[in-house]
Amino acid sequence: MSSALDRACEKYGCAKVFLDPKLHTFDDCFGGAIRMGDIDGAVERNGHILWMEWKRGVILDAFETQFKAQIRQARAFTENSPKQTFIFVIGCPVEMDVNAYRVMWRGRFGPWEHGGTDALRSRLKRWFAYADEQRGAA
Repeated sequence: MSSALDRACEKYGCAKVFLDPKLHTFDDCFGGAIRMGDIDGAVERNGHILWMEWKRGVILDAFETQFKAQIRQARAFTENSPKQTFIFVIGCPVEMDVNAYRVMWRGRFGPWEHGGTDALRSRLKRWFAYADEQRGAA
């Protein structure tokens, strides 16, 4: 099994250096302090779209204040359609250790969920199973 990005730096060069766009190039394309951001993970199945964003070293009580702009974007994205889901993950993306995660759907957050990487993997599998069942559904 392989990921969308091959991280074998010694073989192909480091994906973070060679494939990560330098988004600051577009900073002056938007008004005010608006800047283009990236998404850390995305998947589509039968028109259902899941976006994932990783954060490190976050204090959960300060999350909504610290990431106000990204939360606004996630809310707008998920309010567009019940087929769109956004998951914020708190943890270490290097070690793939998940401390907590929170799902936004239809513009509303669920509670912070815990249980580590295995719990998030289970949640993602449930999302996929649901999206997979929607094949041909109107």
